Amino acid sequence: MELKPHHKIFITFFLLSTYFINWYGWNEISHFVLLKSIVETASFRIDDYAEHTGDRVKIKGHYYSDKEPGLAFLASPSYTLFKLLYQLFPEDFKDRYSFNPDKYWGFAAGTERTIFYLDLGFFDSYARILVTISTSVLFSCLVSYLLYKRFLRKKIFLLFPFYLGTIWFIYSIRFMNHITSSFFLLLSFTLLSKNSKKMFLSFLFLSLSILVDRSSILFFLVFLPYALPYFRKNVVVASLGFMLGLIPLMLYNFFITSHPFIFPSTYVDVGIFREAYKFSRFSSLDEWLRLFHFEKRPNLFVMLRILFYPYRGFFFYSPVLLFSLYCCWKERGRRDTLFFLTLLLIYPLFISMRKTWWGGACFGERYMVPLIPFLFIPIFRSYQKFPRNLKKMFVIVSLLSIFITFMGLNYAENVAFDRMKGGVRQEWEVKQNSLEPFADPLTGFYWPQFLSYGPRSRLFEEFLVGHVFNPNILILPEPKGYEEFTPYKPFSSLIPLIPLIFTFRKELRSVIRWVKRL
Repeated sequence: MELKPHHKIFITFFLLSTYFINWYGWNEISHFVLLKSIVETASFRIDDYAEHTGDRVKIKGHYYSDKEPGLAFLASPSYTLFKLLYQLFPEDFKDRYSFNPDKYWGFAAGTERTIFYLDLGFFDSYARILVTISTSVLFSCLVSYLLYKRFLRKKIFLLFPFYLGTIWFIYSIRFMNHITSSFFLLLSFTLLSKNSKKMFLSFLFLSLSILVDRSSILFFLVFLPYALPYFRKNVVVASLGFMLGLIPLMLYNFFITSHPFIFPSTYVDVGIFREAYKFSRFSSLDEWLRLFHFEKRPNLFVMLRILFYPYRGFFFYSPVLLFSLYCCWKERGRRDTLFFLTLLLIYPLFISMRKTWWGGACFGERYMVPLIPFLFIPIFRSYQKFPRNLKKMFVIVSLLSIFITFMGLNYAENVAFDRMKGGVRQEWEVKQNSLEPFADPLTGFYWPQFLSYGPRSRLFEEFLVGHVFNPNILILPEPKGYEEFTPYKPFSSLIPLIPLIFTFRKELRSVIRWVKRL
């Protein structure tokens, strides 16, 4: 039985994200060691793994992850299952591929040092693959399916610029919370927009998104007025759903900080982030905002950088999203269009209040990832009405966006951060309050890396050299003595993708004919 085109696409997205799985470092490891502590020791403390990550907090002499627990909770079944299966492996295999603590790379940050272990062993390495698949990879594909079923149906090829032409793809391959929280946000929105009687489920999923990523509270601020016409009749039901999802987060906060509304990240390790604020008490609105790392007043210059500038600009890294602005203008009379545009205003407004508004070592403005599915909805609805020349331009910009995304499958830059200072580079603190550009990582950093290596798949590269998979290498160029991790030939990671061309040969012929008709 031949697969339908949309089935082929979803399977392709799943395989592509799995194939390119890669971790930047501290962020993913912080989620992973929390998960490991929960399963291995039934504790939220990460004392045994504190040296593995700088994204940690210190409270009363104990270390904890600075992340929300939702992602670890969702990944715990796959980790536990793999742990049980691994117990059936032969003992000589476990000994041969065990964790090697002698191979590591010391990494100074602030007054502390963190360690990247280079030989994680079979279990830890493939556990990291599985937890990434069971969260970011899976939920990124489910978002594609939701968009297809609810807003697309026809012209399914438009899913390609959404999935591969934006930073969505970059974060579908990492054990970070952005994709998973975005799934719950989109599910919450679609449930309400499709059937207003599903208020309980809608607000339950909204609160689950906050359990995964506390910055989803920004979505809540916009979603509540949007849901108000339905909310009045179902206020009790919606409130019950919302509170039910928040209870695990409040209990988690209470166990660590002794307060249900104080996040552990409030006590970030000042040995690493020496410029971090020190929380005292809820004496003002500023203290409440600092719970979400909103430490400054909104900054118009930073908002412009977040959206349009070469250094991590949202539209600069995913230019195909610019068509959403045109489509929103064409649909300006719709309530949900106003909702999407309000999200596009609120997110940069609050992100500009963060000291590290660019998101650390990563590709693009990762804090804006949850907006991508919502900004593509107007494109899906309006594409058929595009003028012919605009359709041509959309195809060209989509291809450019996909190319930019594949450039990002390389080392991550973080030139705005001063590791020894533990904060923003001093000269950048002054520059960010002006229209002067910082830097252009796409041409100055990622393009040279792309020419040297092409898009990199750690799975394939380490298969070629016979190593056990390690997703943590791509944070900086490999330490001296470990150059063998570098691929033998540039673009060698693309070789296993060639069969995809034959899988989609019918669809490709149809697309080529369609492009010729434009």
